Amino acid sequence: MSEVALADEVLELLRSSKLDRKDEAVSKAATLSRVDAPASIAGMTPRFEAFFAIATLEKALKNREDVNSIRMRHEFALLLAGKWLQATKNSAPS
Repeated sequence: MSEVALADEVLELLRSSKLDRKDEAVSKAATLSRVDAPASIAGMTPRFEAFFAIATLEKALKNREDVNSIRMRHEFALLLAGKWLQATKNSAPS
């Protein structure tokens, strides 16, 4: 799967999430966006930023944080997943 297709799938999963405690869409988005790289390299990538935001959202859901906190975390995860998708589209060979 290309990086663009992967980023697009993660963004769609986030958009379809129900923000339930055991939201499978959020869990799958976290799994798909995970980056296995040294912290210094991973920390500089849009994919890692999206993964971190999604993983934080997943943890907030499991910990039953308040609704406003979950909504803000979800919006931030959507924003960063969108930035990841845009960055991969911009860097993909034509």
